[in-house]
Amino acid sequence: PDSMAMESRQSAIVIPEVIFAILAGSLVFWRIINNVILKRLFRLADLLIFLAMVSNLVALSCSSLSTQYGLGRHIYDPKITPDKLQICLRWIWIGEATNLISMLFAKLSIAAFLLYLDFAPGYKIAMWITVAIVVVCNGAVALTSIFGSCNPISLHWNMNQPGQCWEPVVSKICTYVQSGSNIVTDVLFTSVPIYYLSTVKLGANVQWGLRIVLLFGLIATVCSVVKIAVAGKMFNTQDPTWDAVDLSIWSTAEVNVCIIAACLPPLRSQFDSFLRRFFGMAFSRSTNRSRPTYG
Repeated sequence: PDSMAMESRQSAIVIPEVIFAILAGSLVFWRIINNVILKRLFRLADLLIFLAMVSNLVALSCSSLSTQYGLGRHIYDPKITPDKLQICLRWIWIGEATNLISMLFAKLSIAAFLLYLDFAPGYKIAMWITVAIVVVCNGAVALTSIFGSCNPISLHWNMNQPGQCWEPVVSKICTYVQSGSNIVTDVLFTSVPIYYLSTVKLGANVQWGLRIVLLFGLIATVCSVVKIAVAGKMFNTQDPTWDAVDLSIWSTAEVNVCIIAACLPPLRSQFDSFLRRFFGMAFSRSTNRSRPTYG
């Protein structure tokens, strides 16, 4: 239909990507400056979150490039020529691969930081079990699916060549395993530390500050749940360049919220001091405005 052919959702992809790139990139930069430059302390968790952000920026760039060749438009839009579609699908595949790599690094960064916490042996066991889930599901399953599902790999974007891909049901299972594991690990990364926080002696403000920061990770869980819902329709779509928009948005949100969540616990004390100064200044201005004057 001519009226639908001219529709475009490209801005719905690019605008959130720019916002997330600024937010997540700023926090990672702040974390690296705080730990490496100020504290002269560069741990494995910092390296992993840096690699996650680099991979994420590559994924965001590829996704934005794909909109120039058709992502966000209907497949039957006359602007999408066969050559453009092939380029579009190639950028989508590279973006998807680097998105999965970014998620793997972000999850491992969270795990590396939480393993620094010196709680009971049961805590360490729970964290190492979570690491195993990340390595198997976000690493082995996800990366095997993206790099091994088609032979040759270029069959993902160029179907006019000999080769073969996995049965759709296998790719579907891998997608659900990877997304489902994100939900499980998000819950474990949040609930296990919060439970063990109650077993140590910390000030009430510190306790609640850490709990709030850790609970932020559950926002990524919401993104994962929505992503699973929108991913299902992609396996039967007849309009991939249009229907992939929602999946692209939620995949971007999922990994960027995960990166942001990974940066919050190490920066908690900086947030505390910033908020104290901010609200202290606001309170002072409010007091001065409300104070009566005489004369």
